[in-house]
Parts: sequence; structure tokens; C-alpha cells
Amino acid sequence: MFCYASWLSWIPFFGLYLKEQNMGGSQIGYVSSLIWIVMLIFQPLWGILADKYGRISCFKVSIIISSLLLLAFFFVSKSLIAIVLCTIFCSLFFITIQPLLDTLVLDYISKEKTKLTYSSLRFWGAIGACIGSQTTSILMNKFSINFIFIIAAFYLLCCIPFTFKLIERNNKNSMKMEFKNINTLFSDKILMIFLLIIVCVSITQTSIWYYITIYLKDIGASDYIAGSAITIDAISELPFYFLAIFLFRRFGLRFTILVAFFVTSGRLLLYAHNDLPVAVLAIELFHGISWTLMWLATVEYINYLVKPEWRATGQSLLWAAYYGAGQILGNVWVGFLYENNSMQFIYGINGVIVFILSIATCLIFFKMKNMKTKHLFRTEGGYRV
Repeated sequence: MFCYASWLSWIPFFGLYLKEQNMGGSQIGYVSSLIWIVMLIFQPLWGILADKYGRISCFKVSIIISSLLLLAFFFVSKSLIAIVLCTIFCSLFFITIQPLLDTLVLDYISKEKTKLTYSSLRFWGAIGACIGSQTTSILMNKFSINFIFIIAAFYLLCCIPFTFKLIERNNKNSMKMEFKNINTLFSDKILMIFLLIIVCVSITQTSIWYYITIYLKDIGASDYIAGSAITIDAISELPFYFLAIFLFRRFGLRFTILVAFFVTSGRLLLYAHNDLPVAVLAIELFHGISWTLMWLATVEYINYLVKPEWRATGQSLLWAAYYGAGQILGNVWVGFLYENNSMQFIYGINGVIVFILSIATCLIFFKMKNMKTKHLFRTEGGYRV
């Protein structure tokens, strides 16, 4: 819960922070993309290290160092160089927190044979997201945009006492024996095709995640409405953490992912044709379908595609694809367009792109169903694929 509260306290507001440092559209895009460049390069390495040397150990290190570097962010001047350096070093440790957290949850479910699911445990992340975004919207309006880093650091510091109660669950000796076989993971055609799809989707969704606050400002919204929009995103997620279990078992992971893609397209097109700040609060209600269901299904699908011993690496590759490569290209793409176009125009373009992408994904998934593979058609949790 605290990890997600920290994430939602500064990541969605980072573009607005950069804008208030008098940066132009391209500069905002380039600096924002640094977070995801670091993720693309180092996240797979974090996953491999965690699988080999211990997932909880890496989790502790990332929590502690990230909290300290976020505090340092608060004292950065308006110097572009200082902001860039702070972004790089903070991202180096912060980006591994969420993938490792997902892996630890999946480990717990697998080892303990509990009735709990990833979706039901991830529900608490949405609660944390609500708390993080709402407290940030209130406090930054009262103080300054720089306060987002203090709030994010505070929530991470709250995690530290709990991290030392975690017990390592992966077999290190087993990991070392199979470490040489990592090439089999990267030669999995289905896994690589799916990750490429995720990169393309991420490019289009970047304008939602990191430019929604700029879009709201451009159409005359207050800081409070901007923060409330993000809070509604988090609230809209809550029911789908429980509905996801039924949907995955009844309709399957791939079908759920496709529905989420089409809803994302519609959401983007609604932004493109809207000029009322209050109306955005209604559009955000689609977030539970367009992102939550997609992400839950994607995590489960990746977990299904990779072997248990490479679980942290698999989740790291997913985060590197969505939040790494996708966000890098997406931030540069949106930043470039924002130099001479409105956010409404950008949302319209992205809406059309993701619609075309959804059609293409239908065909790719159909072809995947007919590929001869060693994989079963149900996951360990009983979900249809």
C-alpha cells in the first residue's frame, strides 16, 4: 500500500513539476523519459540479480536508497543539470520497487498455496494509490509542487519496518543451477511478441499517465481537480481487483487484455473532444477497465509464460517493456507533438493508433492460439489463457 502511495505521489505530477521549472514540451518529454530509459536498461538486470541473490534483499536496498534520493529531489534548484542527475539516480533504485513487489506477491501465492490471488492483494495497492494521489493534490496546492517528493519519500519510509519482516522464499541454490539457461527466456517467441505489443500500448497510454495534469491545466482545471482526477483513477480500480478473478476464469486473459485496449482507445478519443475539466472526472471512471484489468491480466499472463525460477526476471521484462521502452518512446512522442499541438490533438492521434493496434492484436492473439507450444491453456490459478 505504501509503495503505491509513493508512486502516485510524484510520478503522475512529475510532468507538471517540470513544466513549473519553465521547461518546454520537448524538454519535459526528454527529462520525463529518463526515468524509463533507466528502467529499460537496468530493470532486467535488477530482475536477474533478484532471482540469483535474493528478491527481498534487493527490495530492501531499493526502498531505503529511493527514499533518501527522493528527499534530495526537494532541494534541487531549477538547474536543468541538477534535475537530470537527480532523476537518473533516483530512478535507478525506484524503478525496481514495483516489479519486485509484484514478484513477492506471486511468490507468496505460489509457495503458501493460499486462496488469495494477485488481484485481491493488488487491491491494497489501489488503496495506497488513492491515499497518495489525494494527499499530494491537497498538500501541493497548499505548499508547492516540490512537496510531491517529500510525500513520496515519507510513504517509502513507512515501508521500511515491514520489509525487515519479509522472509526470502526463492531457492537460491536452484537459481544458481539454472542461471546459465536464461537465454531460453529471451528465445521464447510468444513472450517476446507479447512484450512488443505491450511496448506499443504503453506508447499510446503515456499521454494518459504523465500528461493528464498538463492537459487539465491547459483546459483551465485547478490543482485540486487534477489531483482528484488521479484519485478517481485509483478508486475506479477497486472493484476490478475482485471482478478480475471472475473475468479471467470466464473469458480468459487474452480476451480481457483486448477489451482493455479498445476501451483505452475510446478513453483517449473522449479526451480529444472534451474542453470541460469536470467532464474529465467522468472519463476517469474508465480507468478501471482500460488499465487495471489490462495490467492484472498482463501480469498473470507473463507469470504463466515464464518458469517460476525466472519470475522476477519475467516481471522485470514486463516493467522494462511497459514503463521502460514504451514510456521512453511515448514521452518523446508526446513531448514532440506538444511543441506545436494541443493535448486534445495528441489524445485524438493516440486514440486512433491504439484502435488500430487493438485490431492488430486480435489477429496476433488468434495466431498465437494456433501456434504449437508447450504451454497449457490454463494458468496455475485456473484462469483461461
